[in-house]
Amino acid sequence: MKPLFTLFGVPVRIEPMFFLIPLLSLSSRDLASAAVWTGLVFSGVLLHEFGHALTMKRFGFAPSITLHGLGGLTHFPRGAQPTPRQRFFITLAGPGAGLALGSLVFLAQRLVPQPAPLVSLALADALWINVGWSVVNLLPILPWDGGLVLDAGLEWATGKRRDRVVALTSIVGGGAIVALAFVTRNILLGYFGGMGLLQGYGRLKGPQTPPAANWWERIHAGEDVEKELEAGLRAETDPAQRAYLAELLAWARMRKRDFEGARRAVKQMGPFVPSLSLRARLAAADNDPDTVLALLSPEGAASDTDLPLLVSALLSRERFDDVVKLGRKVPLIADLAATRLFGEKAFAQALELCTAERARTGQGRFAYNEACCYARLGRLDDAVTALQQAKTLGCAELAGLRTDEDLEPIRDRPEVQALLNG
Repeated sequence: MKPLFTLFGVPVRIEPMFFLIPLLSLSSRDLASAAVWTGLVFSGVLLHEFGHALTMKRFGFAPSITLHGLGGLTHFPRGAQPTPRQRFFITLAGPGAGLALGSLVFLAQRLVPQPAPLVSLALADALWINVGWSVVNLLPILPWDGGLVLDAGLEWATGKRRDRVVALTSIVGGGAIVALAFVTRNILLGYFGGMGLLQGYGRLKGPQTPPAANWWERIHAGEDVEKELEAGLRAETDPAQRAYLAELLAWARMRKRDFEGARRAVKQMGPFVPSLSLRARLAAADNDPDTVLALLSPEGAASDTDLPLLVSALLSRERFDDVVKLGRKVPLIADLAATRLFGEKAFAQALELCTAERARTGQGRFAYNEACCYARLGRLDDAVTALQQAKTLGCAELAGLRTDEDLEPIRDRPEVQALLNG
């Protein structure tokens, strides 16, 4: 699913199930107060996730947000490895944002004398959503923010992971909340505590899979790790880790050109959003260059490894001038872009890039490529001049001058013959 909108540079995706719980308020409220509750839930959860996301951006990561059936998730980019200190502050910023807004709501309650009934209800709802939920979320129970803050804080303070402490705290706290949910017959409270029990038990058992940081190197090295990742997914209980392993599995299958298998792996990510790179490659596998362009064209969206895919998508839509702009802006891709433009018979645009790269690098091979472009454009005198410049700059490609079909129109010229015989 594509992001619905982008705010402060953060893409936000909203699943339809997000509005299910707020809309259940219709069973106990009239339409106006239910609409107020739904709007406040939306803004409160979004504010909470932006607390995470903007702090993540402050530490140099590129976050994305998903609002799903039971709240929201803020995702690190693929391969991110934040430090315990960074995780501590990023996690704390979510409930921190809610508490900050809740303080303003509390102030408004005191400053607004005798508000209208609907306004009074909205202020009370906003106080509960931003303060009540934040306080509950800060209980030291996994996988909620309080448990993650405890996890990161202990590792930051001691320099070691304290899985047993975090697990036991989560089990005890989760068990207490399940008991309370049983007494109060509160299903959501039971879910909250049950997740704490499950996550605590999973953490107590210890890690189920090898360190995730090693997977990328193994996949890129061409190792067949599919069965290991499948086993890891079956054993893993942490939702974020499951999503990470599912994305790794999708990449492993992509390497084998098993695109359907990669899509099945993505479905196992649950509410987490696949990385932009993975989505772009799946779109390319579907022969959907427009989606590739929508994902990779925004400023800074494409990583270095995404750039060839972006070039291919631009070429498929004959956006040759945009390929030139990309090549001039990102020298890393300029050589490939020029070659691909030439292959598409966009000789004028290929020439522009070759000229720019020859001026930037001083390398003779770009002058040689300029000559090929000039010859294809029928500018034969310029082609000869470019070949002479390639000779001056030093160019190994001149060895192919005798057989290069692109330069056939000028091969019999005396100046070119002199280069051949020299």
